[in-house]
Amino acid sequence: MIVTHQHQGFHALPQAVLLGVVSLPYFNAPAALGGPQVFPLNGPQYTLFLEFFINFIWFYSRPMPQFVGALVLAGPCLAILALCGSGGDTTANFWHGLPRVGASYFIGVAIFEISQRVKTNPLHAKIFWCLCAVMVALFYAPIRMDRAVAIIWVAAFTPALVLTGARIRASGAFRRLCLLAGRISFPVYILQYPVFCWVNGIAQTVLHRRVDAIEVPVCFAAILGFSYFAMRLYDEPVRKRLSAAARRPRAAEGPVQAA
Repeated sequence: MIVTHQHQGFHALPQAVLLGVVSLPYFNAPAALGGPQVFPLNGPQYTLFLEFFINFIWFYSRPMPQFVGALVLAGPCLAILALCGSGGDTTANFWHGLPRVGASYFIGVAIFEISQRVKTNPLHAKIFWCLCAVMVALFYAPIRMDRAVAIIWVAAFTPALVLTGARIRASGAFRRLCLLAGRISFPVYILQYPVFCWVNGIAQTVLHRRVDAIEVPVCFAAILGFSYFAMRLYDEPVRKRLSAAARRPRAAEGPVQAA
């Protein structure tokens, strides 16, 4: 039975790699490969796929004022999220992830619009650090948040944290650290899962048991290291070229022929 599962996983690996490269879900991935996750090689990647849909919806909603449009679209997403719950990473709950991603996306657009109209106030920093303390306490509390708390987190707490944080003016080394954290955040997000899997597999193969005192710091350092090099060697150069291509003026058309 174990051999059969391993054979199924090996046989499905090329398909999983191909689908992962083009960011398409693998709905029937075998358990040996990581199923029922729809992106068995990189679990968090499902959010990127769903964001493609959200971006299309937002693109076609442009005739509406952005702030109003964001609220109009965020409302149904939050309502569906309250009724159906979150999800998105497995075949069974894949489409449940769409309202979750949509709510965060549209609320983010609304936050951006609000931030353009709100002046910086010293009170923002105090609120921000208080919210950070609450966030850390909730993350490490030995409790499981129910659906109502999760909705409050998405609809109110996180927006307040982002909005107040965006009004803080950092300087010096702290500013440089914040800028680096922002630049590296996406590579960390997309690489954390595969790097963890590799580090975990290698550590247990070498040590024949799980040793958190060794594995956790090695995993943390590996995620930051791989993410930094991915940012410098791939992410930033590619985005720079794409941005330059988007800004490049259209080639002048040929001379108009006289009638």
